[in-house]
Amino acid sequence: MTKSAFIGALVVAGILIVCAFTTSGKEGIQWFFLGTALLFCTLAIGVIRGLGSMLLGRRKPATQKPVMLAALLGLFLGGLVGAQLGLGQVVASIFNPELVEPEILTSLGAVYGGLLGACLLALLAGVLQMVMASRQAVAPLEGSENANVGEQSV
Repeated sequence: MTKSAFIGALVVAGILIVCAFTTSGKEGIQWFFLGTALLFCTLAIGVIRGLGSMLLGRRKPATQKPVMLAALLGLFLGGLVGAQLGLGQVVASIFNPELVEPEILTSLGAVYGGLLGACLLALLAGVLQMVMASRQAVAPLEGSENANVGEQSV
């Protein structure tokens, strides 16, 4: 994430949160949720990349594009599944059943389903990428004593 994209995401998150407080209707909770989610995600990315660059000694840590694509796919699929399966009703019954009106339960289910799907698929893609990288790193060298393990001598 470049510096301009980081600042742009923070500005958009701030605009969404301000719009949430200025909206007098029921849509304010959705604007607030989207704004805080964008704010937290942006700050988490900034902190993780900053810590990665400090710990690894690199100036710019590598971006994991498969993980980002998996998160976007999870956001889309989770939103569809959350809206269809009534996840909004479950979330409303857990947190506060009197607070949420029945009209916004579908969109609330889509938002929470999208967040859950994005987190789960990004986590799965990250774990798979780490497992694949560790298998490549463990491959024995030709000159080592483990290079001929598993081969049969004739």
